[in-house]
Amino acid sequence: MNQLNNPYYLRTLDETAPEKLSPPTDEAGSAFVHDEAFVRDLICRAPDILPIDDIEPAFSGAKSICIELPNAVGYVDNLLITEEGGIVLVECKLQRNPQARREVIGQILDYAAQLSQWTFEDLDRAVQRAETPDKSKPGSILSHFENAPDFDQIAFIDGVTRNLRRGRMLLLIVGDGIRHGLDALTSYLQLHPGFHATIGLVELKLYKAPDGGYFVQPRTLMKTLNIERGVVSFNDDRVSISSPTVAVPVVKDEVPKQARAKTISEEMFFEELAKKCPDDVAKLKSLISQVEEFGVTPEYKKTLILRWLSTDGRPINFGYVGKDGPVYFDAASWKLQQGTAEWDASEKYRKTIADAVGGTVEGKLPNGRTVYAGDRPIRLPLLVKHQKAWLNAMQEFITSLQDIARRSDDAGGE
Repeated sequence: MNQLNNPYYLRTLDETAPEKLSPPTDEAGSAFVHDEAFVRDLICRAPDILPIDDIEPAFSGAKSICIELPNAVGYVDNLLITEEGGIVLVECKLQRNPQARREVIGQILDYAAQLSQWTFEDLDRAVQRAETPDKSKPGSILSHFENAPDFDQIAFIDGVTRNLRRGRMLLLIVGDGIRHGLDALTSYLQLHPGFHATIGLVELKLYKAPDGGYFVQPRTLMKTLNIERGVVSFNDDRVSISSPTVAVPVVKDEVPKQARAKTISEEMFFEELAKKCPDDVAKLKSLISQVEEFGVTPEYKKTLILRWLSTDGRPINFGYVGKDGPVYFDAASWKLQQGTAEWDASEKYRKTIADAVGGTVEGKLPNGRTVYAGDRPIRLPLLVKHQKAWLNAMQEFITSLQDIARRSDDAGGE
């Protein structure tokens, strides 16, 4: 059994009579029955309720552009776009709808295939023919970002154009309880012609809050780790897809370690990094493959984060790399308390790296200290020249933390 029960509401943490939340009712007290248009409009008005960061962090912060986006095979329920040009398509299907299983997978992939043939101008024209929940016209795509600070219009249009051509999108199927038949959905994905996208299956549960508002409970039921089935080729950088010959499942938490699937977030990170540090992408990928062998894992968000899980379950940050090439080590001590042996080990880790590259450790105590080269934080090109020293520093940091935890355990057992 894999389901969530109704949540409880606590006004204070010491309350002894929590209130169980119930689904909303209409004015007559009957169960409120919402349709797919309700879910569609809810997402358009409040896109942050979608757990995008859990599915593809590179698409976090996507803005609602329109609903009912017209295309040759139908209407996309919701279109969202990030400031970097990341494209999110949403299809809303309720549990009682007989189409809420494999048909909707084919439907949203068909929409994505149609959009992959468009230019930015094609998409913009379609947006201006689409709708909003209040029945007004959405306006141009660019009008949704005109108040965004530091918005780069040229880079944005280039990003949207590139993602359309490559069919690189986040596709979300959102419903109120599509939890049955996930195995069949997964099998269907493997048989569908390949596509350069991530699919997420999201459940949204709605409850009435005691204050008269509403409680929305999002849940990621399934995500693929980049649907790239079959033979994907590019002509003038435009994607074309032929049918697959081998089915390779890549469902969340079921990816063999020896063949870690790439996410779109990972791909987009390295694509942006290559613009600033083209000679260092391969070196960074090589380092990542090496650190994974001793338990440090890459996490791709707006930056690349290198994390290691301590023996007590704390995620320790071994550094994070920006898309423009800076590397920061201040987060190495974020989970550690100054004045402890663990914090000292994090400071030694920074100092070892600084010594290797001829830099310094600077910044405010306790958690603002990072490695500098000259008058700014160290950048990737210099750091990868000392890749072996960085790897050794990570291993020494891990060994120190493990020894400290072991001594603590031994002292606790006496």
